[in-house]
Amino acid sequence: HWDFVAAGALVFVTVGALIKEGEKLGGREPLLAAGMAALALACVYSIAAPWLAERRVDDSFDALTRGDFSAALEKTRQARSLNPLSIEPLLARGYIEEARGQFDEARAAYATAIDVQPENREAWFRLGSVEYDVERYQDAYIRFNRMYELDPHGPHVEWVERARCKLNPTGCP
Repeated sequence: HWDFVAAGALVFVTVGALIKEGEKLGGREPLLAAGMAALALACVYSIAAPWLAERRVDDSFDALTRGDFSAALEKTRQARSLNPLSIEPLLARGYIEEARGQFDEARAAYATAIDVQPENREAWFRLGSVEYDVERYQDAYIRFNRMYELDPHGPHVEWVERARCKLNPTGCP
């Protein structure tokens, strides 16, 4: 949503600078121009950085497909530095770490994604899935329950029951 604010700010500042009222402010035009240029660059960066981060995440999956784990992980680091508020680079990193068999690193990436966006159902699901895969069913059950609280009608609801059945098989099919 900040993309719209950034684009709007650029427009309003430009229009405000073009619509001058009264006489010139002697000697302040270079300072105003420099300030406007800096603001314009900041606005362009705020719009371009998320787009570039998405490209880096895509590149990480391309590298993973080629089997180049180090390049894939580096692309997720680059994406994260471009857009630290997005969890997509963290989810990609977790997926890559899972593919490498590094479950502790995958768990750490997913946990960081939860720290960044605690209301994101997908991050809770991914963390629960890793816990389930390494047979930490109690932890998986907690993660899946949180996911269920966030979205009781989501596509991954059956995982709550799967984890529950691993913990207490009585009454399970």
